[in-house]
Amino acid sequence: MQGQCDPDDPEEFALWALVGIEETPGVPMITTELSLRSLSKQLADAGFRHHPDLQVRKAVILGAPDVEGVHWMGVGQISWVGMDYRDEIAEAAAEQAAQRIDFSGATPAQLIDAAAQLESMGVVRAPEAAPVVDGPVVGRAEGFP
Repeated sequence: MQGQCDPDDPEEFALWALVGIEETPGVPMITTELSLRSLSKQLADAGFRHHPDLQVRKAVILGAPDVEGVHWMGVGQISWVGMDYRDEIAEAAAEQAAQRIDFSGATPAQLIDAAAQLESMGVVRAPEAAPVVDGPVVGRAEGFP
């Protein structure tokens, strides 16, 4: 989580520290990401700065990899742990995420097959069909699409 926040961006420098209140584990903070970003900027504007040498705890989502593409604000319960804590499940997931499959040389048939496999595993949803309009389109002026 902390590694995905830009320490030079006022809206992100403290964002990772504003989620998951330690005294209320499992109780979600009912607020938006925009509000937390605003609070991070407010803290930056007030002069607050992170000092890595003073940090003794970090926020983690147990079992969730700390990698790009995993939206840490909505993945799961935040836990505050010591700086030396190692989440082996998350580390394994991050390692797997780093081993991306290169589809650039795949044929269209291989890509279609891969998509079908991902759909059957529940990893991705099948594309939704376009809505069918039954009857005339109402509300458009003549001559406009």
